[in-house]
Amino acid sequence: MEEEQIPSEQGLQYVLALHWWDNDTHSLRGMLCNNTGSGACSVDSYYRSKLSWDGKQLTVNLVFSQGQKMMLWHEVYKDFTPVSFNQTGDIGEVGGPLQRVVSLHATRVGTD
Repeated sequence: MEEEQIPSEQGLQYVLALHWWDNDTHSLRGMLCNNTGSGACSVDSYYRSKLSWDGKQLTVNLVFSQGQKMMLWHEVYKDFTPVSFNQTGDIGEVGGPLQRVVSLHATRVGTD
C-alpha cells in the first residue's frame, strides 16, 4: 500500500495505491485511487496496471489517459534491506521516451 499527497497544477492530488496477490490469476494486481473523478478508484476503471516481482525488485507499469494521450507510469522498488529501499518513477507517453520524476531512498525512522 502506498499513500501520497502530490502538489500539481490542478491542485493537491491524493493518491492511494493498492497491490495484492491474486490467487486466481497467480499474479500481482494493483489499483490506483485518486481524487480525479468518480471512476478513479475501481479495478475496472481506465487505470490499468501490471505488477511484477522477480525476487529482488517490484516493478509497476500503469497505463492511464491524460487528455487525448495514453501515458505510462513506470515505477521500480529495489535494493531492499530490513530498514530501507530505493524507488524510482518515470512517466511518458506510451511507446515514447520516459522521464524520471521520482528518485528516492527510503529509510525506517524509529523502532516499532
